[in-house]
Amino acid sequence: MSYRLILFITFYLFISTNVFAESDKKTNSIPPDVVPATEVNATTDADAENSPPEKKDVLTSLNDIWASLLEKQKELDLLQKRIRQIKDNEGEKQALRLEQDELMRSIDKQKLAFEQVAIGGLDVEVVEKQVTPEFDWKKELVLISRPLLDSIKELTEKPRKIEQLRIETLQAENLLKSIKKARSNIQQLRQRTDLPKYIDKQLEEVSELWRKREADTENGLGLAHYQLNSLQETQISPQAAIVNTLSNFIQGRGVTLMIAATAVFGIWILMRIISWILLKFYNIQSRKYQRKIRLRWARLIHYMFWALTIILSFFAIITVFYSRNDVLLLMLTVFGLIMLLIGLRNTLPRYVTEIRLLLDMGSVRQGERLIYEGIPYHLLTINVFSTLTNPELNGVLRLPTSILNTLVSRPPITDEPWFPCSQGDYILLEGSNRLAEVIKQSVEVVQLRVTSSIMNIPTVQFLQTPFRNLSRDGFLISVTFGVDYQHQAICLTEIPERFKEALKQGFQASKWENEAKVLTVDFKQAGTNSLDYLILVKVNSSAASYYFALERLVQKICVEVCNQENWVIPFTQLTLHAGDGFQGSSALEHQSPLSEINTSSERLIPQN
Repeated sequence: MSYRLILFITFYLFISTNVFAESDKKTNSIPPDVVPATEVNATTDADAENSPPEKKDVLTSLNDIWASLLEKQKELDLLQKRIRQIKDNEGEKQALRLEQDELMRSIDKQKLAFEQVAIGGLDVEVVEKQVTPEFDWKKELVLISRPLLDSIKELTEKPRKIEQLRIETLQAENLLKSIKKARSNIQQLRQRTDLPKYIDKQLEEVSELWRKREADTENGLGLAHYQLNSLQETQISPQAAIVNTLSNFIQGRGVTLMIAATAVFGIWILMRIISWILLKFYNIQSRKYQRKIRLRWARLIHYMFWALTIILSFFAIITVFYSRNDVLLLMLTVFGLIMLLIGLRNTLPRYVTEIRLLLDMGSVRQGERLIYEGIPYHLLTINVFSTLTNPELNGVLRLPTSILNTLVSRPPITDEPWFPCSQGDYILLEGSNRLAEVIKQSVEVVQLRVTSSIMNIPTVQFLQTPFRNLSRDGFLISVTFGVDYQHQAICLTEIPERFKEALKQGFQASKWENEAKVLTVDFKQAGTNSLDYLILVKVNSSAASYYFALERLVQKICVEVCNQENWVIPFTQLTLHAGDGFQGSSALEHQSPLSEINTSSERLIPQN
């Protein structure tokens, strides 16, 4: 976004500055087609006959306007004389005064039209003197920003004037048609033979009034046509306008901007050299006195030099614009600085917090451990976008300072695990009792191989899944094995010793001789149908992939011992409690499939 904003500001500055320069040139110069009023007045009839068609049109317009002006002046004199003669009738006098004011405004317009034609259609307001107002800070602020506003206004000034003149021309033409229609209606009324004389006299006055309006409208229409033609004649092609704009920009403000850019670049190089020399000297002194530079002070020096570079660059730009007398660029720079300060008013507290973070003085410190979205990370670097890593996870996470500022870090502990498993570990998923191999794990996803298929689990969700890691510090196999109650006499002496000896021999004969160690074979409980023994086997992590095979091996060895010693292995038995409503044990045995249950099961037969 930042580079797009810079390009937009540069383009706008380029357009506005050159338009402002063009407006200055137009204001201070006189078009070649303009005919001064003194020359027009000095032109004789003979010169008018030999003059070009354009000058004949100017002289004709001046003559028409002057004739209309003289006629209106005579009417004003007669009207003033009538007003002086009326003494008793205040209503009529007031009406005549209103007519006098309207006639005086019409005379002023005719004088302005005469002057406009004489000076070639230029705007007389440009050369009029402005009265100096009293000091007002609001007006002064507007005056300071006047070059910028004028440059923006100048972008569309000429098209707006042309469009306005076209609208005025169209309105004048429509008005002239209406006036001619009105005069035609009056003439038709006056041609009637049965028209009384007093009405005819009144119609004559009305006709004269509309004739004057027609003459004024024609003069205004001619002036509008003249001004429109003048503006269209001075209009150049877009290609020529672009070439002139580029040429003026390169020769004028382009040089100023180049000098300002050179000054900023020089200040940046100078400050970088000073910063490098200072840090170099500090490093030499640190090695000399066997001290280390604290990260906080190094960052403070670095950011202080950056801030000083920015401040000096602003001063250099303002100095260049001021020395080059470029008011527009100076105002744009000051305006941008003011807008920047206004924007910092609301965001300054957040920037202060982020500056503390960048100086390694916030709640998060470089090199420490933090938790983000439930995953532990090592904060590698602190910057505008800080770098977070996890030694056990692939990938790097970059966080902006706005998010990092909401976290809290702590110093890491020696040999502290960063993740519950590593790539290549075997884990036992709780609940489903499935063995899985960790293929890959990154900051986003953990990939497992479960029964020859691939399973992808998001890292955050994987941390919330309970599992046992069989590849870290080995694991323990726990097996419960039971024998029948008929061996109760030797259950605490001979049986556990025989199981333990057989398990040791069985593991020694297997490929896991050096991986498994029998810890204990002990009586666990007197179960419902059997005497149960708890068998614990400690296995190294290298045999984690054989977890279920080792469990099966323990069961196999125990069964072999029972076969060798003729020990009965019980199975689950069902005890039936019979009550009222049963038809008898014989019927139950014939009708129920439970009749095949071991006859050693206990039955309670109801008494008749």
